[in-house]
Amino acid sequence: MARFKIYFYKYSILFLIFLSFNIVLIRSQGNCLLYEEGSGERTACELSYLAIEHRQGSLKSQKFFDQAIKIGPKYAYAYYQKSVPFFKRGRLAEGIKLLNKAIELEPQNYLHYRAYYYFYSRSYDLCIKDLEELYSIHKATYVTTPGGELEMRLLLATCHGLLGNVDAGIEWLHKLMNNRI
Repeated sequence: MARFKIYFYKYSILFLIFLSFNIVLIRSQGNCLLYEEGSGERTACELSYLAIEHRQGSLKSQKFFDQAIKIGPKYAYAYYQKSVPFFKRGRLAEGIKLLNKAIELEPQNYLHYRAYYYFYSRSYDLCIKDLEELYSIHKATYVTTPGGELEMRLLLATCHGLLGNVDAGIEWLHKLMNNRI
């Protein structure tokens, strides 16, 4: 009977993973008009729009993000976007430093990015810490990985399972299936 439960949960997890591949959630920087006219955040937002017109990680885009961070140091999106090319090029320390600043400013919008990075770098305990913090402050019913292919509670359940805490993993799967946080 115990072996059946293990197989059941293992195949249930695989089914949910394949099911979630069909769901895509696009995240964007937002509307600059939400910020007060003339404020540093509004200018940073406008500079970020100019930056994303260029190839990601190019010198021009990085200079726009540098300006955005200098003018609007409280605009989290600029830190996040500036961090992405560092991760892609293997310069992890610089990427984490920038991503941490974005998380400091808006944890509900950027914690899942760092958790995703921790998951793929096999730092499962750090991934669990970030995702549990995310779900304690973020009351959305659905948060996906940065590419939109997986629901983050699947990663959280997987991390618990990989660290040997199967009961906690199953609990998170139940929360996902019942669409609860």
